[in-house]
Amino acid sequence: MSTRASDPSPRSHDAAARAVWRPSGPVPLRAPTPAWRRAARGALVGACAALVLALLGRLVAAGVVALVASTSLLLAAAAPLWFARLERTLLRASAVVGRVLAYAVLAPVFFLVMTPLRFILGRGALAASSRRRRDRRESTWRPRPREDARLDRPY
Repeated sequence: MSTRASDPSPRSHDAAARAVWRPSGPVPLRAPTPAWRRAARGALVGACAALVLALLGRLVAAGVVALVASTSLLLAAAAPLWFARLERTLLRASAVVGRVLAYAVLAPVFFLVMTPLRFILGRGALAASSRRRRDRRESTWRPRPREDARLDRPY
């Protein structure tokens, strides 16, 4: 394979690769969000949730939510690596909880709601087996006259 950029042969892909390749890696579309910014968003959501809980009269729950939100914000500002590790751990735990709840909630809903609903609707007018065609003919096929004999010969 040629390494010269002036070589017109089709095997000179190195020049094209050098023109496109960045040795530092691909340029990200946007910089990753710093830990303190992600924590600030979470703290803002936590503060709103604490405010709603306080307005509803749940003062203990509002205090716990506000404490968790402010602690995560302080942890992200003081030790971003610890916050990132905590965030990864919580994300993994939430994935496990989601998987468990999918089996614990969706399977019973399917078997206790959807299956009986199918049997109930399957006996009524919405069932496909109860629909009838308008015309009682055996088939809806109609013979047509041959338009062009050239269509029988493909070549």
